[in-house]
Amino acid sequence: MDAAVSRTLGRFIASLNLSRQTAQELVGRFGDAASVNDLPEWVRETDDESGPTAIRSSADWEPHRYTHGWHLIGVRPALADAKNLDEIATTTESELERITGRTDIPVHFDGLHPAVAREYAEGLLRAQEAFPKDHLRSVMTVGPGSSGRVPADRFDPNWFALAGLGADHGHLMLGTHRAEPELRADMARNLAEHYSVAGDPTGTAIHEFGHFLADDPQTLHDINQVVTDHAMSDAEDAVPYAMRHISVNAGATLDELGAEAFADVMLNGTAANPLSHAIVDAIRANYERVNP
Repeated sequence: MDAAVSRTLGRFIASLNLSRQTAQELVGRFGDAASVNDLPEWVRETDDESGPTAIRSSADWEPHRYTHGWHLIGVRPALADAKNLDEIATTTESELERITGRTDIPVHFDGLHPAVAREYAEGLLRAQEAFPKDHLRSVMTVGPGSSGRVPADRFDPNWFALAGLGADHGHLMLGTHRAEPELRADMARNLAEHYSVAGDPTGTAIHEFGHFLADDPQTLHDINQVVTDHAMSDAEDAVPYAMRHISVNAGATLDELGAEAFADVMLNGTAANPLSHAIVDAIRANYERVNP
């Protein structure tokens, strides 16, 4: 590894107090850079005020930080301090009450690894803070170790998670079929292979919340119009354009396109693809129309 790249990555990892696993993933992703200039700006400018900053207490937490790379910072102190799945669920419910004013959003993380549960919770809370009126109705697990609140035949074991739409709008199901290392490896692979913009539980939860935001005929119509207009400007069909500019999954359906675009903007901020920003602008406009 180039010495300057090594020093820069080391400073970045130290500034955020990253876990060993996240640090290893970061080195694996950027360690082959030929020079510091080949690293993302949010890694290079570790000490810049606009870049990621170490979180040492709840007073340092910024609930609306849309800086590229914020998801590498970790979870908010309240979740980090929760010692087990019950405490993580209770903390998530308390945070949801703070954000939405509602006390009727049950959260259950039975069967998940606590670290995974914290990251799922962080992603959901980030998304909920950005769109507080399109609230969750419940968070449940399905699979080995879950409490059986969700019938097993409603969930494909190959899925990470499933956002309920239509009559089930706002209900989120999280699969427990993978052990933590396998889950993280599969999510990271999806990101590396350009299948999805989400490469960890936090990003996956944000993606799933994006399904709730796109669960509206007018929103889907506007998403279709946005991607069609962008593709036409490059004389390209909409589906391959979405796949090339956002992710393979973004080309599956308009609903997936909306969820992937939302995750791209939430995870990558100004570095997200312009198509993603345009789609999230359309999502925001319809959200504000429905929730004046």
